[in-house]
Amino acid sequence: MQYGSSFILKLEGLDTVQGAGPIRWASRYAVFVLHDINPRQLGLLPLYYGLTRSQLDTVRVDKATLKDNFYYSYYSDICMKEFALLKPITEKKDIDFLKTMTGTEQVQEITKKYNRTKPYDMYNVGISAEILTKVCILAGFNPISAATNINGMDKGKN
Repeated sequence: MQYGSSFILKLEGLDTVQGAGPIRWASRYAVFVLHDINPRQLGLLPLYYGLTRSQLDTVRVDKATLKDNFYYSYYSDICMKEFALLKPITEKKDIDFLKTMTGTEQVQEITKKYNRTKPYDMYNVGISAEILTKVCILAGFNPISAATNINGMDKGKN
């Protein structure tokens, strides 16, 4: 179903093993929103997990709830190639600079949308990745493998 630049996806988890038990097998359905942010970026928002088929059939998504939400970002191949040309994070001063960028208006807006939308995000990994990607792009750093580079430098200092 399409609402403007958003698509509602009702999905069945086919990877759920039927022998995993009747409850898990029955609740293998989910609802996601795929949002066209711009020609170079898609947003994905998981709305519901663990639904039964009858619950899935009765789910209604109000198009007003899709407006101005937090979405996990997915970038086009062209974008990814452009990111790869940006400067990698290689020094502690790069990390320190990126930390100062977390207070920018653009990052605060992401955080506000995230808190308002409350997406499923075990351990806040999704929001952490979104913020790191955003500050890297704003600062002109390559966001690809940025967390790995930062973690590697943190481990190297111990």
